[in-house]
Amino acid sequence: MALIADVALAGALLLVVAGVRHLRHGIGVITSHALLPGWLARQGSRVEPVVGLSLAAAWLSGAHPAVRAAGALAAVWHLLLVGYLVVVWRTRGRVPCGCLDDTSRVSGVKVGMGLLWAMASAALAAGLAPPPADLVPRSAHLLPAAFVAGLAVVAGLVVDLLGTSRAPQEYMHRKGDT
Repeated sequence: MALIADVALAGALLLVVAGVRHLRHGIGVITSHALLPGWLARQGSRVEPVVGLSLAAAWLSGAHPAVRAAGALAAVWHLLLVGYLVVVWRTRGRVPCGCLDDTSRVSGVKVGMGLLWAMASAALAAGLAPPPADLVPRSAHLLPAAFVAGLAVVAGLVVDLLGTSRAPQEYMHRKGDT
C-alpha cells in the first residue's frame, strides 16, 4: 500500500510544480489551445498547486479524514486534467500541452500517467493506503514520491523525443542504394 501513497504523492508534487510554473511563467500554451475561457484557465492555474499542497500537507499531518478528503480532491483534479488532455489530443493533435513546460507534447503516455495519479489519489480517498502513525515514516514517503515524479517527467521527455531523429523517407531509399 505504500507504493499507492508514493504514486499519489508524486502526482501531488507534479501539481505543485506545474501550478507554480504556471503562476510564474503564465499559461500561454494552455490558452493557445482555445478550449477554455481565459479566466477559467487562470483560475485553474491558481487551484492546481493548492490541490497538490493539500494532499502533501494532509499526508504529513497523518489525519486520516484529511488524507481522504485531499485524495478525493486530487483524484477529481487529475481526472479533469486527463479529460482536458484527451480533448486537446483529439482536437489539436500532439501540440504542446503546457503541463510542466511549453514544449512537451500531449501523448497517450501523459494521459496514462494522469490516470495513474488519479487512481492512486482515489485509493487514498478510499482509505486503502492510510498514512503511518509516526511523522518520520510519513515524511519518508516524500523521497520515493519525488523519484516517481522525476521518472514520470523523464518518461514524458522520452516520448517527446521518439521520432525526432528519423531521417526523412526520401533519404532512406536513395536511387542506387540496395
